[in-house]
Amino acid sequence: QNIFIDSSISECGAGQFELALKNDNDIIKIADDIIMLKYIIKGIAKKYNLIASFMPKPSTNSIGSGLHSHISILDYKNENIFNNNTDKGSKKLLYAVSGLLSSMRETSLIMAPNLNSYRRVVPESHAPHLISWGYENRTAALRIPGGDLKSKRIEHRVAGPDINPYIYLTVILASCFEGLMKKKFPIVPIKGNVYKTQIQSLPGSWQEAVNEFAKSKFIKKYFSNDFFQMYLDCKKQELRVLGSKVTEDEINTYLKLI
Repeated sequence: QNIFIDSSISECGAGQFELALKNDNDIIKIADDIIMLKYIIKGIAKKYNLIASFMPKPSTNSIGSGLHSHISILDYKNENIFNNNTDKGSKKLLYAVSGLLSSMRETSLIMAPNLNSYRRVVPESHAPHLISWGYENRTAALRIPGGDLKSKRIEHRVAGPDINPYIYLTVILASCFEGLMKKKFPIVPIKGNVYKTQIQSLPGSWQEAVNEFAKSKFIKKYFSNDFFQMYLDCKKQELRVLGSKVTEDEINTYLKLI
């Protein structure tokens, strides 16, 4: 299928696997590959009477799944603008981090688009829920990996596997661009467990994410009004329908108590 996979390993949860796609300069192909890979995996699973799920949180007691992206930017000389031959990275890396952080609440509805998305984004769950960054910090929303300086990059750790990859990658590129244009430095990098800090959080519910999206100047700046209104209307409708369902857990908890 012309999809190039760098690695495939088992993850923390039972039956959970991580697939790493090789980096590519063609952003559209990356999004295409994410969609096609899902179809391939689901098709193979079905052949053996199994279900391959990309739900962020398929069951209460299972580990959630994410979709992480590693971002670097090459200039016209094919050189990485995030690399200044130090572990900290260049000013442009910091500007890009600032842009990504500043749009994070407004774009949460794209990073976590569905009701189930918010089952995953909770404290101490391997999923970042605080707007943060750090060097080699896997509890932060944005991580700057160590290693080869020429490969200096930002790991974006917020999104779940239920995202629309085309919209998601557009948000990442637009956020980096916004940061590079404004040339503002981000908050200080967090060392240690981010979950124990008191910094600003991502929306904690689907409704809060819808509200942040609805008033977002960032989304209106980088997306068409048609997209903005249609995406917002769709998510409001989904929230209204799914949010009105009375669950079995609610009945078990409240029916005889209240």
